[in-house]
Amino acid sequence: IAETRRVRGLGANQVAALALLIPDGHAVPLRDATTVIEAAEFGWWYAALLPDGRLAVAWFTDPDLLATHAAWRPDDWWRLIHATELVGPLASNHGYGPPARIEVCSARSALLPHPTGDGWIATGDAAAAYDPLSSHGIGSALAGGAAAARALAASLRGNASAIPTYRDRLLAGFTHYLHLRHAYYAEEQRWPQSPFWQRRHGKDLTRSTDSNLRSVAPFG
Repeated sequence: IAETRRVRGLGANQVAALALLIPDGHAVPLRDATTVIEAAEFGWWYAALLPDGRLAVAWFTDPDLLATHAAWRPDDWWRLIHATELVGPLASNHGYGPPARIEVCSARSALLPHPTGDGWIATGDAAAAYDPLSSHGIGSALAGGAAAARALAASLRGNASAIPTYRDRLLAGFTHYLHLRHAYYAEEQRWPQSPFWQRRHGKDLTRSTDSNLRSVAPFG
């Protein structure tokens, strides 16, 4: 019951069910550090080799689907991974055993309603969060940090438009990202009856006005 409440408390936004898999030492070690992304009927999977030999694996889905499949439980999560074509065999072929625990965290897109204020400015993850599928977060955080520094420096030199310009560019960039996110998910058409994909194949509801951006997105 406690786990169900924790899942529901994340709201109607995309979540990640994450596990760190440990090799048993008897199989051929995994050497290829290429990130694996695999779409599935009720979400998508991510797998990446860590420097210490562990395999980080996450299932990205919606809270109601996570609850339906009880995927916060290691045994049920393990059953789901072995229904995949790529990620499951990757783990099995290199001796990775079932996880001891599953961590559930938010993986939603989000935008701070007011990214600037009197004497402060937000940047990086404090200003905006991106769907991991977009691989947009690190690059945006680095670029945003540099842009925020330039805006602050210009503001201290007396440029009254520097911080408002930073804010406008942040909002415009997030609008562009939302369109890209919609296009990425629209490419997957194998499961038209799946709630996960139906939610992502609807009309692109992105709007460029500030008020609509603050409610951000029809999903995830």
